[in-house]
Amino acid sequence: MHTLTAEQRKAITEELERSRATLLSAARGLSSAQFTWKPAPDRWSVAETLEHVALVEGLMQGRLNRMSGAEASDEAAERVRPKSETLVQVVRNRQTKRNAPGPAQPQGAFTTFEAFEEHFIPLRQISISFVQTTDAPLHAVTQVHPALGELSGHQWLCLLSAHCDRHTEQAHEVRATPGFPSGELAATR
Repeated sequence: MHTLTAEQRKAITEELERSRATLLSAARGLSSAQFTWKPAPDRWSVAETLEHVALVEGLMQGRLNRMSGAEASDEAAERVRPKSETLVQVVRNRQTKRNAPGPAQPQGAFTTFEAFEEHFIPLRQISISFVQTTDAPLHAVTQVHPALGELSGHQWLCLLSAHCDRHTEQAHEVRATPGFPSGELAATR
């Protein structure tokens, strides 16, 4: 009753695949100079933005694995259910800026798009495999998000794509910033 339905698995999987493709397309073809260019000292480069997405993905996978072993609660499911309708829009909205917590702060791990891509594709595949195989009662186990409050495991899964979309938009913003290095984009594969 509290596990993901076949329709939910399909919808989440499609969103994870779609958001992966749009994130990668936002940076594919950038030279190393373009990929690592910062619009200002206090703003992230495309590389840092994408690294943040990967860091959050890994952190969320750990959270979801821990939630999978938690005991289901009908009361928790009822408490968080109303958030499902607006959650994705709230996360995607770039009007509200947030500071990433320490573990999600980029550290310069990727200097080329190809290095990021080699890291992120298998990482996202782990998330997709989790969606396709978990029998955990994800609608009735919760953990607190620092900005959004208590969320179910299902809602945390929905955040993965929304978070990816939020930062895909940020990568596009960096590319549209005056001063972004011009010249030829790197050859795409």
